[in-house]
Amino acid sequence: ERASESEKRREAERRREEERQVEARKQIEDERKRVEEERVQMEADMVAHQAKMEEEKLQREAEEAAKKLQEEKRREQEEAEWQAKEKQKVDEERQHLEEERKAFEEQKKLFEQERRTSVVLQNCPSPSRAKAPIVEAEEDDDVPDSASALNAQQFGQQGQSPMDSEIQKQMDDRIKALERDMARKQEEVLEQMRILQEKNANLEARLTEERAVSSAAGTPTPGDRRRDASPIPLDEDEELSPPATPPAGSAARKAVAGRQSLAAGSVSRSGRRFSLVQGLSGADSGRRLSITSKAGGVKNRRGSAAHEALRLEGQEGSRLGDAPPMASAQDSTIHSQRKWWAEQRQFLLEDLFPNGSPNRSTPGSAAPRSSARRLSMGGTAE
Repeated sequence: ERASESEKRREAERRREEERQVEARKQIEDERKRVEEERVQMEADMVAHQAKMEEEKLQREAEEAAKKLQEEKRREQEEAEWQAKEKQKVDEERQHLEEERKAFEEQKKLFEQERRTSVVLQNCPSPSRAKAPIVEAEEDDDVPDSASALNAQQFGQQGQSPMDSEIQKQMDDRIKALERDMARKQEEVLEQMRILQEKNANLEARLTEERAVSSAAGTPTPGDRRRDASPIPLDEDEELSPPATPPAGSAARKAVAGRQSLAAGSVSRSGRRFSLVQGLSGADSGRRLSITSKAGGVKNRRGSAAHEALRLEGQEGSRLGDAPPMASAQDSTIHSQRKWWAEQRQFLLEDLFPNGSPNRSTPGSAAPRSSARRLSMGGTAE
């Protein structure tokens, strides 16, 4: 019995346990179903919310598009109205100008008709004019009576004012163009002057350098040789004066004689100076060239103090026209050379003024510095 009772109790407990498990499974299943329903509901709510948001967005976009379309339509309408107003305004102005042109044409025709009428009336003789004395007067056919002339003046002012303004505008444009051309040409001239000044400065710098190098090396430049060819101390200002004494030769003497026959005209200037004496030593050392009109053209040798000075210079090997060495010269040599300078100056004055000159100085006299200048063939200092 005890075993059967315990068996019954275990069986009852087992049944209760199964019932509890079934109940628990049922609760779990119900809970799962509820959660699933809630999830489905949430998903549905979310989808509905998204759909609502999309719908609201589309609605807003549609409203904005409608507003933009309305704004565009309003703007186009306003622009069309403005264009219509402008077109109407232009048409009115054109119509007004056309009316003014027509009125001007009518007034012009009327003025022409009045002018023709006045001319015809002036040319037609009247009884009073036939009885009156004939007076001839020069009248302009284009000038009618005072009333028609006043109308013509008014009409001319109205009709020619645009033309005058156009002509004035063209003249102003032409003047401005000429001013621009003149300014451009002036700039070109200034640029050329600047280039020439730069070239001149470069040439002067090169000449200065060559002179410095030549003076340092002791070799005279071609300009120095050309200046040293004359024994007369000429001023530097008269570098471009015509030569005082031409070189030896019949052609040179003929050219000088031809220049003497002319008045003080245009003479080609040259910086070259020729020596009064051709040779350094020998038979030609004391011979000088004359530009007078004597036959032969060459005078005999003059016995003067120049022979001694030239002989001394020839012995020392110095060149004619160079300054004597002052440091080593003796008093007699200096005195002889001074006499030679005075005689050569006197010879030059005699050659230039064979008939005499009021400014001519005698040999041995202390001539002023201006007497050593080269004189022109007209007798005046250059």
